[in-house]
Amino acid sequence: MLHLICGPSGSGKTALLKEKIRADIEAQRRCILLVPEQQAYFSEQDFVAFLPQSAGRYFEVASFSRLADAVFRLAGGVVQNALNPGMRTLLMWDTLRELSSTLHQYNGNAREDSTLSALMMQTIVELRSSGITAEELEVAARNLPTDSPLQRKLLDIALVDSVYHQKLLDAFGEDPSDRLSRMAKKLEKLSCFADCHIYIDSFTSFTTQEYDVLKQLLKQSPCVTVTLCADHFTSRLPHFESVICTANRLRSLANAVAIPVERTVLPGRTEGRPEALRVLERDLWRFDSKIDTNAKAGDAVTILNCTNLYEEAEAAALQILDWVQGGMLYGDIAVIVRDPEIYRGVLDAALERHKIPYFLSERTDLSAKPLVRLILSALRAVTRNYHVKDIMTLAKTGLSGIDQKDIALFEEYCETWHISGSRFLDPVWSMNPDGLTTTRSPRAEEILQAANRARQTLIEPLRRLAIRMRSSGLVKDRCSALYDYLMELSIPEALSAQAKKEIEKGRLRQAGESVRLYRFLTDTLTGMVDLLPETRLSAEEFLSAISLLLSSSDLGSVPNVHDCVIIGSAATLRVENVRATILLGLCEGEFPRAITDSGMLSESDKSILEEVGILLDSRESIQNSEELFYVYRAVTKPTEKLMISHPLLLPDGSAKTPSLAFQRIRLLLNSRDPEIFDRSMLPSPKTIQTPSEPEKMSVEPSSVGTNLPLSQSKIHTFVLCPYSYYSTYRLHLREKKDSTPGYADDGTFLHHVFEKLLRASLFEDGSFRLPSWEEAQALADQIMESYLGEVCPIPQENMDRRLLHLFSRLRKLALRMLEEILRELGNTGFTPFAFEQVIGKGGPDGLPPVRLTMKDGSTVTLSGKIDRVDVLHLDGKHYLRVVDYKSSKHSFAIEDVRSGLDIQLVLYLVAALSANPAQYTPAGAQFLYAVTEKGKIDVQRSGFFLDAEEVRKEADRTNEKQFIKKLSVQSAEEINTLAESMKEAVRSVAERILRGDAEKTPSKEACMFCPVRDHCDRAYHE
Repeated sequence: MLHLICGPSGSGKTALLKEKIRADIEAQRRCILLVPEQQAYFSEQDFVAFLPQSAGRYFEVASFSRLADAVFRLAGGVVQNALNPGMRTLLMWDTLRELSSTLHQYNGNAREDSTLSALMMQTIVELRSSGITAEELEVAARNLPTDSPLQRKLLDIALVDSVYHQKLLDAFGEDPSDRLSRMAKKLEKLSCFADCHIYIDSFTSFTTQEYDVLKQLLKQSPCVTVTLCADHFTSRLPHFESVICTANRLRSLANAVAIPVERTVLPGRTEGRPEALRVLERDLWRFDSKIDTNAKAGDAVTILNCTNLYEEAEAAALQILDWVQGGMLYGDIAVIVRDPEIYRGVLDAALERHKIPYFLSERTDLSAKPLVRLILSALRAVTRNYHVKDIMTLAKTGLSGIDQKDIALFEEYCETWHISGSRFLDPVWSMNPDGLTTTRSPRAEEILQAANRARQTLIEPLRRLAIRMRSSGLVKDRCSALYDYLMELSIPEALSAQAKKEIEKGRLRQAGESVRLYRFLTDTLTGMVDLLPETRLSAEEFLSAISLLLSSSDLGSVPNVHDCVIIGSAATLRVENVRATILLGLCEGEFPRAITDSGMLSESDKSILEEVGILLDSRESIQNSEELFYVYRAVTKPTEKLMISHPLLLPDGSAKTPSLAFQRIRLLLNSRDPEIFDRSMLPSPKTIQTPSEPEKMSVEPSSVGTNLPLSQSKIHTFVLCPYSYYSTYRLHLREKKDSTPGYADDGTFLHHVFEKLLRASLFEDGSFRLPSWEEAQALADQIMESYLGEVCPIPQENMDRRLLHLFSRLRKLALRMLEEILRELGNTGFTPFAFEQVIGKGGPDGLPPVRLTMKDGSTVTLSGKIDRVDVLHLDGKHYLRVVDYKSSKHSFAIEDVRSGLDIQLVLYLVAALSANPAQYTPAGAQFLYAVTEKGKIDVQRSGFFLDAEEVRKEADRTNEKQFIKKLSVQSAEEINTLAESMKEAVRSVAERILRGDAEKTPSKEACMFCPVRDHCDRAYHE
């Protein structure tokens, strides 16, 4: 007999089954409860708590797959479980790769488009679940117009289906996905359930294979009882359409095998639940009913608007805490969404933050797992010539054997020198982490050592993997090479250590996944070899196959604690006896989900197929009905409390409107305005300052008597932005280095060339011999080549074009400026006598520091480096001028001296004179800089010069006075005033530094080269 029991949600269908099963156990009659796969765990927990202790002798909970295992154990012919989605998609990929040249509709995409594999697999599964074979599909195609798009499509699908299933037969002897059909055939000859009552609960529909099994169960079992969620067997409500179709099909099945059918209708529950929940159960999708104007949400239903997913998750967590504090258990609460992946990392993070135990009732996507990222990035690296992105992904998986600090320094070094490709295979790196400079800071030494350690740890195993991968194209050899690589990295031990850390943090689910992940991987590689034993794949094809396999696979799990909040999809989650439910994401098109043609057969295609006798279960009307049913089931499960919400914005920034379900609940409960999530429940966010509101910041003042070391660059930085000064010189935050020559590197390069060349022309007696232009060019080329080899120790044949081009530009710039320097020195009475003099350093190349005393007794020590000092001996006096080289425009302005923004020339002149104040007389100071416009390099000067006729004549012996005509003229008194102005500006800046000023004052100039620009909330952006 077939006993169909229908009733709306909460009408007591499962409770009735419990009583019937209890009666069977008391009568010592064998009985089985058949439930969906994802329901089995929860049903076992629920029924065991209700039934007597002796229940295990007569009763078991099973799914169709468990039932098949039991039948095969009795009848023989046990086969492995159905292939996981990844394996099936991989085999489909191989099928399409093999058939690419013979297909009609898909021949252009079959070999290259890996997404086609998933679509084709979805279509084949859809056809098989509807009981449609490749032969039937081919016959249907012949009845369609010749060479029409649909005919070509069907012929391709039929061919792919037959070849795909033949590959399954070749690999396993039988198609693992047909195990239920084979089980049905076994039951035709073997009576396994003659004395067994079958109870079927929580299904809304069945596949063709499941109907085959049910047909045999109806023949054998004295009674098959099926519960269906619907208000009546003749219901016309839209959300019950799919269920009613199932009921009709079951009745037809029973009639076909001459089995009597008994039908029972349970009335809806009228007691024990709040009125608001009863209204929703009765009228949610009953559009022809009159709205009860007295219905109210009351305390039972909370209707909430949230700004985004993060607010939704926080609101859910706070609501759960409120319910638990009111007496509920965590296990009494379920959180239901349409697509859990949208909320992964958001909802679970909010629950963990509030220490709420939960179980996410979905399968874990493997694509984001560190081990999978390691495998794919390693294969991409050896296949695609060690792209830097793949190497960095590999390093950051946490499984590469490198500690986090070394990874950070390794990445910084690679960014500085733009390392990629074969450069990772260099035996050792020696390029300066500080960039294009001959000096190396202690920090640079640390970076260089860490970078070489990390490179060795990463690259050597990859190098061996590449050799093994090249040795053979067979899938089994490539899988073996990958396995050896993972063993070399000690992946089992690393995953074990990772699991222990997860356990220490109380993250038992993640720990379980880490433990199971390695077993899954080895099974996956073994399965790949079984599927494609003698297949040869290129390195790129193997990478595609592994990527497809891992991205299509997932891991299942069960709750690791008994009392926890259950989170799951409305389509798959089956929960019973929950007191409260939270529905999130009730947005238009999302929940309920808008039905679209996701497979290869559109709705119009299915309509045409129906005319030629091909009927598919996955019709749009049925799917729409199921979407409405998912909402109905979620809304009606709780017995006490319901919370619904929708976000106004999704993570991609798109605005969302409430769904029909959200609006319908509001209408039925006469809730005109949803409650707005109270942000006061959240920690107050930091107020973001606007540019018109300067952020007043300060640090601890310095003590009295402090000696403050300063330089032109420090003062310049502070005047532009005190916060940048504090970050750079007090916190010592390092700016990002780059081997691409910038302004600072250009200057260093030019200084080095000019110093070496001019110093070579200065003799020990102080005389200076001006070299010829030919001599200067030859010597400059030698100097530049030596410098390039020192700062960039890469053979030129291995140097990338970017660096070669940049150094070529620098050579051109250096020679043009050198030409101008030599031309000036050939027309002046000034002679270079000191180069790169360090202020604050003793010795022949050093000058005493410039010290200033503050009012409170503190001192300021000024330092720097003077590029060149020239002397003019005239009438018993020794006139000094300082020259500073710049690689770009740099104008001198007296206002900048007085503000402290640019004190460089005045400071350098004061320092040069301090070596012997009684002997030297100031003659001026100048910037020598290059301006490039339209490919032409023009050398210009800016600065000041002493207003003395005899000195001007000697300074520039040309008639046009071309070397000094753009310099401002200053008297000796004005130069002294400039020096005092510079000292006052320094004292003013020093006072602010010593008292702790650190406010943010963003501007284009301040922020352009600031090391903390990317992390400053007020940084200037054009």
